[in-house]
Amino acid sequence: MDEGLSDRELVNNVIKGESQAFDVLVSRYQNRIEKLVLRFVSDRALSLDITQEIFIKIYKYLPDFKHNCTFYTWAYRIAINTVKNYHRLNAKRLRAIEVDYSLAELTNNGSELKDFGSPEQILIAYELESAINQAFRQLPQDLRRSIMLREIKGMSYEDIAKKMHCPIGTVRSRIFRARHCMSESLANRK
Repeated sequence: MDEGLSDRELVNNVIKGESQAFDVLVSRYQNRIEKLVLRFVSDRALSLDITQEIFIKIYKYLPDFKHNCTFYTWAYRIAINTVKNYHRLNAKRLRAIEVDYSLAELTNNGSELKDFGSPEQILIAYELESAINQAFRQLPQDLRRSIMLREIKGMSYEDIAKKMHCPIGTVRSRIFRARHCMSESLANRK
């Protein structure tokens, strides 16, 4: 893929189905978006995850991009909205967490709450786990290994790059593609 192409040409190529064009856009703007997110989220690992989420949204909504502003301006708006949504959801979660001391009766030796899930809830959880595992198994080996090292092992992007002997940008791209493929696979099951 010619990295000298304009953003407009790259966007049009992505819409035509050329995934390598999106890789060029990611490598062109990832650091800027990452730095932007890091201004609002102090945790570097979290900022990388939010950046990945931003690029998933950019990819998803790319066909809606009208070229009435620069690509970066459009991506910047998506980034800011994603960060705002993260903070709003996080604030709601914190408000929703209230300690109910009556739950102490439901514990096993005070160490954990008993599981009172209904058979329907257990079945739904099992089906979801099965769907996620199937989507994971369908990934190409390099994507599967990258996402496993990040999500299961909790490794940093830098450590994954060292372990897989590839540039950090390649790791980020693989993790992005793995998340996107798994999301698509799960969405198609419904």
